[in-house]
Amino acid sequence: MKPKIRPSKVFSFHSLLSIGGFMNQSFRVIFQAASGTYVAVSELTKSKGKTKSSRTVRHAVVAAVLALGSVSAMASESCDLSDGTSGIKNSDGICVIDVSQSPLPGIGARYAAGGGTASDANSVAIGTGARTTLGASGTTGTGVAVGLNSLASQASVAIGPVAIAGVNSVALGNSANAEDSSVAVGTLSIASGATSAAFGRGSHATGDSSVALGFGSVADRDNSVSVGTATAQRQITNLAAGTAATDAVNFGQLTSLSTTTATGLSTAQSNIVNNTNSIANLSTGLATTNNNVTINTTSLSTLSSQINSGGVGLVQVAGAGLTVGALAGGTSVDFTGTAGLRTLTGVQAGSLAAGSTEAVNGAQLSTSNSNITTNTTNISALTTRMGTAESNINDLADQIGSGTVGLVQQAAAGANVALTVGANTDGTEVNFAGTRGARTLSGVADGVAASDAATFGQLTTTNNNVAALDGRVGIAETNITAINTTLADLGAGLNGAVVYNADKSAVALGGVNGTLINNLAAGLVGAGSMQAVNGGQLFSMKADLDAQLQNIIDNADAAIGIIGDRLDGLTGVVGEQGDKLNDLDDRVGTIETGIADGTIGGGGGGVNPAGNAQVGVGADASGKNSSAIGSGAVASGENSTAVGANSSATAKDSTALGADSKATGSNSVAIGAGSVADRDNSVSFGSAGNERQLTNIADGTAPTDAVNKRQLDGAIAGVNDRIDRLDTRVDEMGAMSSAQAQMAMSTAGLLGNNRLGVGIGAQNGQSALALGYQRVYGQGTRTLSFGGAASTRGTVSFGAGAGFAW
Repeated sequence: MKPKIRPSKVFSFHSLLSIGGFMNQSFRVIFQAASGTYVAVSELTKSKGKTKSSRTVRHAVVAAVLALGSVSAMASESCDLSDGTSGIKNSDGICVIDVSQSPLPGIGARYAAGGGTASDANSVAIGTGARTTLGASGTTGTGVAVGLNSLASQASVAIGPVAIAGVNSVALGNSANAEDSSVAVGTLSIASGATSAAFGRGSHATGDSSVALGFGSVADRDNSVSVGTATAQRQITNLAAGTAATDAVNFGQLTSLSTTTATGLSTAQSNIVNNTNSIANLSTGLATTNNNVTINTTSLSTLSSQINSGGVGLVQVAGAGLTVGALAGGTSVDFTGTAGLRTLTGVQAGSLAAGSTEAVNGAQLSTSNSNITTNTTNISALTTRMGTAESNINDLADQIGSGTVGLVQQAAAGANVALTVGANTDGTEVNFAGTRGARTLSGVADGVAASDAATFGQLTTTNNNVAALDGRVGIAETNITAINTTLADLGAGLNGAVVYNADKSAVALGGVNGTLINNLAAGLVGAGSMQAVNGGQLFSMKADLDAQLQNIIDNADAAIGIIGDRLDGLTGVVGEQGDKLNDLDDRVGTIETGIADGTIGGGGGGVNPAGNAQVGVGADASGKNSSAIGSGAVASGENSTAVGANSSATAKDSTALGADSKATGSNSVAIGAGSVADRDNSVSFGSAGNERQLTNIADGTAPTDAVNKRQLDGAIAGVNDRIDRLDTRVDEMGAMSSAQAQMAMSTAGLLGNNRLGVGIGAQNGQSALALGYQRVYGQGTRTLSFGGAASTRGTVSFGAGAGFAW
């Protein structure tokens, strides 16, 4: 018996991707057979029971870590883990913790666990072999892949083992596959057409902008909606009557068309019967006339009988229904009349059972597009919620990068605004030294104030000036030395007298150890000056040089101190960020420890241990190869799919799309909030009393395609036109029969062997002319006659006869 884990706190799908840091890495979760619970223990503690399958243990660990809110304790003694988390000891003395007590911080802009690979920022990959692909050049991936070997491209979501989602697409379910900008929901569902959608296990949408609804449905034509296959059709139930040209029509509208057609045929039959009765009363005594009338009457009676029974004409009765052009060629029925398109009303909802070729009405497919849009929006909202926490972390990183937060900040926007380092903290030094020693501070502007840092360029200029001054002082010292030497030589040669040398280029003083020159006036210090300088001038120059050097040294020390203080602040920030990264790494490691084979348990959703996709609080995909998406969604039928809050697909191969939708019939599809599909092999867009219109339906072309109101109006117009032409034809026949009768009556009383008669007739706006001739032979024992009639519309009839008497 599997242990029951009862969470005390419900997590959203985003929470599953944000859990971290609630358990120290020195602890693990094991199963206690005695209490039937999963508990957190030291990683050195052995599990009691549940040793048959390591995979089962890994699944249980995931469920315990991600979804366990409160595990029944066997004793009331409290305990604490090393990280400070409180719990209660059970009968085995093991500390049982409630993970719902700890906060669940976000995990960052990129996350991969359980063997998954997240290739780009803002992407998530969970499960063995799960991976996300990089976006286009210069873009962000933002893909989410959850499940064994699942693959999510840019801005896409793939949930389920081997689920594959192309760019801007959604694939939910075991082996679901959605190409770019498409949606595939259900085990083995495939949406390969551009902007296509497949809902239900094994459904295929291969046509561009096509939609396949229900288990095994195939939509292989562009811009089409399929609720079955060529050999397995479904009924569309709860379809409201279509009102626009592209609306689907229901069976009620088709029934109304049948009633209207039957009424028109009945009227035509009545007119024919009236004409027959009138003709039967004409000049029955005239043999030729009787013969002609009998022929006409028989023909009209036969035509009346055939029309009445629906045995002739394009519109015929076949059993309990009507056929239109059953024996004629052509691939369409045109209902258009002289006033334009006609509305075909009263069409009953057509059967969508296997083999059905019945037309459907506007109410049967009214809101599929809006419901699909709603489902896509709900799934997109799930992705938006996942990105919220990641966006917050990215915002913080952007603020640090832009200098609006942290120890190093930019006071305001602009090119000439100063940066501050630790402006709101104390400290008298900035240390730039790192683990590899001192660092070079580059990009420093020349200092202008007493407390500004001096640059290397400024120091170089000063050093050059000092070097130049040293050179000048050296020259002066050399000159003085030469003077002293000359004076000494002079003193030695002239007993202390000051004398020139031979060419008068030097003066020698007579002192043995040198001679002081006192009372020497200050010489000119300038370019080209050859005057001697005195000691006062040299002292003044040295004092000025010492002051300048000291000022440079002081400024450099102050600048280095400020830079050191700033570097100390930066070191603190870097250290703090390093601590956060280490903590994040620990938490990611904890999650990776609890995830295996791409399976996730918990109240928020993901892939359950059976490998079925279930997303949403309380979602339950318990049926084999099923998928449940939405809060409280239930997919308990085999190969079933439930999408939407509180939706349920309980029958085999059933699909429910929309909040509170229910698919209880086998191989049924319920589309839209509150829709109910309780008949096998049916598609429902509403419920009794809450029907919907199915709009924007293209003209049907195949026998099992739905027809729209435009096609129905065209069919009605064609039937009406046919009835109108039949009425006109009957009126023509009546006018011609009346003309022939009048022609015969006009010659009935004539004597002679040659008789010529003329007659005219009219009926309901139609008129005709009849002409006849009779020859009498053998004293009235034999007659020969012939005649004809023509209507104003060009219809012509002709007849001939003979009579004998003896």
